[in-house]
Amino acid sequence: MHSGYLYIETHPDHPHRVRPRTSIHQPDPASSDHGARIRYIAWFEDIDAGEMHAHEFMRRFLLDLNNRIYKVDLTTAIADVESIRLKHRRIWYDPELTPCELDQIRALRKGIKRRQDRVERIINTIGYAALGLLAFNLLVLLLAM
Repeated sequence: MHSGYLYIETHPDHPHRVRPRTSIHQPDPASSDHGARIRYIAWFEDIDAGEMHAHEFMRRFLLDLNNRIYKVDLTTAIADVESIRLKHRRIWYDPELTPCELDQIRALRKGIKRRQDRVERIINTIGYAALGLLAFNLLVLLLAM
């Protein structure tokens, strides 16, 4: 387990496509790789798990597995990364993101969190029901002896 940075790149020639990348060193937003621009940077305590979770969130939008390119808008990609339930913190947003886009990121993040909480409650309820059933069966076995 090692810490690192997960950052999201976009390219002006490919709208509505993002490329999440990782680095152990903080990337420089001013640098550009063949026209690609860094639009968001987050630090993760466990970068490998962070990258895996980011892929899990965006897997249905995957276009190119080898280059890890997803057909998703930037706001959704940022909201997905910020919703990962691992120790992380936002380092940098592209200052060109509009207030409307920032509001959209917050709204998407809230929706994702509500969905995660609902799934967690359902799983916990199923677990408690299973424990209750197990305890009931144990009680019946003890009384039958």
